[in-house]
Amino acid sequence: MIENRLFTIFPIYRNITDQHHRKDGMIGELNDVSTSPLWCPKTRLLPFQFRQPSTWRTLTSIMLVPYGSTSGTEIISDIPYGELTYDTADGYSYCTYYGSENLTEELECGTYYLRMYDGVNTWYSEVFTVVDITTGVYSLSVNDTDDLLINDTDSLLI
Repeated sequence: MIENRLFTIFPIYRNITDQHHRKDGMIGELNDVSTSPLWCPKTRLLPFQFRQPSTWRTLTSIMLVPYGSTSGTEIISDIPYGELTYDTADGYSYCTYYGSENLTEELECGTYYLRMYDGVNTWYSEVFTVVDITTGVYSLSVNDTDDLLINDTDSLLI
């Protein structure tokens, strides 16, 4: 069993093999971790938090690593000030990334994981997919226009 008592949508692991812990017994496309259900925009990462039961060391590296590769791009300097914090509570040290501000550089679309390092320890994120959500993601089809009202600013009112 993986020790992760922080229930977040973007888990962080102590070793890279833990990314595959949900694959046991799965077949076909479901067995391919590269079909990640976690998506994030090109402008920011998914928020995350992880902890360790010792004195905290500040992260010195956050690498964006393409899935299937071991080398990546350093992105820690692209994280705006205040978005990455370190706190201690109840005998644990926590690292939190809020994901509320845009990165200073956009990410390339693709499937990745994060490799984070504090000079001693290394952590790995769940696999995620960067998508371009600036192009029309939502679409609305209307078959019955009898009950629709369009005002003078072309806004659709239902």
